[in-house]
Amino acid sequence: MTPQKHKNGSSGAALMPPRHQTHADSLPEHTSAAASTPVGERPAALQEAVFTRLFDQAEIAKFNPQDRMNYEESLKDYRDMYSVMKTQLEKGRAEGRAEEKLANARALKDNGVPLDVIARSLGLNDEQMKEL
Repeated sequence: MTPQKHKNGSSGAALMPPRHQTHADSLPEHTSAAASTPVGERPAALQEAVFTRLFDQAEIAKFNPQDRMNYEESLKDYRDMYSVMKTQLEKGRAEGRAEEKLANARALKDNGVPLDVIARSLGLNDEQMKEL
């Protein structure tokens, strides 16, 4: 099972778990005589994020033990993958900033700026200055 994105297309910071098919998902798409909301769907007033999260939690609470175990494993896998990706993204950004800092230092050096001014201005240490 894979995690699903929010209805707006983003994965969201809240790490929404995968949504499992429920009995309501398999109901026919006809409308009731009393309302214009299709049977099995929530009225528009109950579609705000807080209600969506509440209904998702209620669906999870109805899982049998095997489905609950599968759900928990899927959620753990999703969170692990998200953490790895976030860590790698942060690492890549830091490496990119360091490379850009050295490129700027080289350009300043080529334009005759004294090395001590470059080091102080860009916060470079002796080892980084030797790379120039």
